[in-house]
Amino acid sequence: MTELLVLSFGISFALSAAIVPVIRHIAIAIGLVDSPDAERKLHSRPIAVAGGVAVLIASLCSIVAIYFVDRVAGWSFLPDTIPNRWLVLLGGCLAI
Repeated sequence: MTELLVLSFGISFALSAAIVPVIRHIAIAIGLVDSPDAERKLHSRPIAVAGGVAVLIASLCSIVAIYFVDRVAGWSFLPDTIPNRWLVLLGGCLAI
């Protein structure tokens, strides 16, 4: 199971590293940014605020990939005692 957790982390990390710059570029292009002001926001330039979307996409892709690895390789990522365990995991990911 440790191998599966490391694989899941590696997939999520790699996808996040690849997707964040793309989402950042899109967010800046469509104006989804936090602009500096004189009171609280002291950053020097507008900052994209859609990073969570990139992390969500990477996490969902990782869960789907591990689901297929679990089915093909027979590794057990989640206990069999949870009914619809993959739907529960996806639902929790979306809720967070």
